[in-house]
Amino acid sequence: RSAKVTTISSQSKRDIVNLNGCHENHVVVVPIFVSENFVPPSVETKNEKFVILHVGTKANKNLSRTIKAVAKLNCKLNIVGRLNQRQLTELKELNIDFENFIDATEDQLITIYQQSDMLSFVSLEEGFGLPILEAQRSGLPVMTSQIAAMPETAGEGALLVDPFKIDAIREGIQTIMAEEDFRQSLIQRGFEN
Repeated sequence: RSAKVTTISSQSKRDIVNLNGCHENHVVVVPIFVSENFVPPSVETKNEKFVILHVGTKANKNLSRTIKAVAKLNCKLNIVGRLNQRQLTELKELNIDFENFIDATEDQLITIYQQSDMLSFVSLEEGFGLPILEAQRSGLPVMTSQIAAMPETAGEGALLVDPFKIDAIREGIQTIMAEEDFRQSLIQRGFEN
């Protein structure tokens, strides 16, 4: 009965139209914005290991494949969100260097972004993907999924990979870790996005 429905992405709009049967002209996309508090660090610091940020621990966040992708890479995984026992076991069994952040405030989250070297956001499903914009505003190179709303949210400012393929995730991480020029171009395009 509504005259208009607002949603956060073209992907969500398609889902609403397909599930509801309403006409697409009744659904308007109003993207989310990211807080202006997300900014690059004022002083650049060099981490002992390359730090990969992963935001979210629910099933759609694809943490298990990310864990397998970083196994045997010289990096540290910063994970935002409460880990379940299966995830903790997997991290331990694969000997992953990680730090876990639970119930982070916005200020803490900003610091976590600033202390990371890249964002790996290879979700299997997202209606928008706000961590992509938070990372881009924070001056991080972003790797995200080539599916759902993530390409739309990331614009030209991310490396897109197949989130179902562990090798593709690993290769994306290795590319960002190894190629300084590519990393800087992702950062610049992220700021523009």
